[in-house]
Amino acid sequence: MALAMTKRPIGFRPWEISAMVNTEVVAQHAEDAAFLWFSRDRAVRTPHYYLKDLARLDERVEANIDGLRVAGGVGWNLASEALKQEGPGELFAAAVLAFETRERQRLDTIFDTLGKNPSLGRAAISALGWMRFEDAKLVLNELVRSARPELRQVAIGGYAVHRVNPGDPLRDALTDANADLRIRAFQAAAELGRTELAYNIARHIGVDNTPSSFWAAWSVARLGLRGYDVTEVLRRTAESDASYADSALQMLLRCLSLPESDEWISVMLKDPKRQSLGVQGIGIVGDPARVSELIGYMQIEALSRAAGEAFSTITGVDLKYFDLDRPKTESFEAGPTDNPEDAGVAMDQDEGLPWPAPDLVRKWWDKREQEFQPRVRRLRGKPIEPANLIDALKNGYQRQRTAAALELALLRPSDRLFEVRAPGRRQHEELHA
Repeated sequence: MALAMTKRPIGFRPWEISAMVNTEVVAQHAEDAAFLWFSRDRAVRTPHYYLKDLARLDERVEANIDGLRVAGGVGWNLASEALKQEGPGELFAAAVLAFETRERQRLDTIFDTLGKNPSLGRAAISALGWMRFEDAKLVLNELVRSARPELRQVAIGGYAVHRVNPGDPLRDALTDANADLRIRAFQAAAELGRTELAYNIARHIGVDNTPSSFWAAWSVARLGLRGYDVTEVLRRTAESDASYADSALQMLLRCLSLPESDEWISVMLKDPKRQSLGVQGIGIVGDPARVSELIGYMQIEALSRAAGEAFSTITGVDLKYFDLDRPKTESFEAGPTDNPEDAGVAMDQDEGLPWPAPDLVRKWWDKREQEFQPRVRRLRGKPIEPANLIDALKNGYQRQRTAAALELALLRPSDRLFEVRAPGRRQHEELHA
């Protein structure tokens, strides 16, 4: 009898495993994966994340995605159920599962969701970027041939985040009737360093302030075309309240000559409503000659942290590490508040930045000013040269890394723009290859 009982293989049948899945735990994985992706999406644009911090956050995202994978059908069901919330994090988690398995029903669920809400396309692109290109390639090949423009847009973005040239579909997308697809194609061409497409894209630069006109100007500027028509579109957009105004500012001041950027910054600083653009602009240009001005703006509460970040960007000094910061002013409020009568809902763009202590910063600068040659642009304290920019990509904060990637791409228009939003481990491997 004992021998008979040992004939059954050790382990569990598939339906027994399914019955053993702890649904509450898997539901928590779905919720955490969505929340952590949303946190990561913000982290890649914040001023206080290093590459190693991003990699640690990636591990947490991946751990929860893996929990959904292991749960099989239960994991997919819970992830797809969460799509009803119409959040980008929920779309990301479900899309990773669908794209990895390539099961038709799962893929159709993702595609139908994108059809109802194309604004979730960026999260779908992120899901493709999360995968190895070898694993994402089959899905990308299907999407890039789709009759639906929102799916072709995801495909172009998916190729671009892996910095792989999609070939003719990219050229075709540059003239597509769908503006969102066209814009993503402009961006992809710029990210891939497709300089031969610059003049094709330049035809879309108009006199209006439409997103298509702006992104065409941004893309050709990155690809080496920086004439007046290009910089004028960038200038108008940088001075506007468009959601992409910061992208315009970052590109504009890197395309102007030092005298031109000086003049623009000075005009902004004279306008109380635009002083923040001028302060930010000083950091983008990186001319040590304007550091003393920055220290003065540190005394204005609304500009203090931005001036501190610009100072650190130019000099390379970490305000907290060198004890050049101060406590937050208790009465100062930025971003959403608990006051129901407060109409402000925008997040604080300076969140995570230290509050500089102007007197201490002044003493530091007075001792070291002679080390910084005026009119020589700097990033993290070093001249803007390829070796220093690569060092910034390895060791800088995320915003500094974004600046370094753009500076390097402008020096080398036909090279790929380094992707500072890619999974941290992949970035680390590429930087140390």
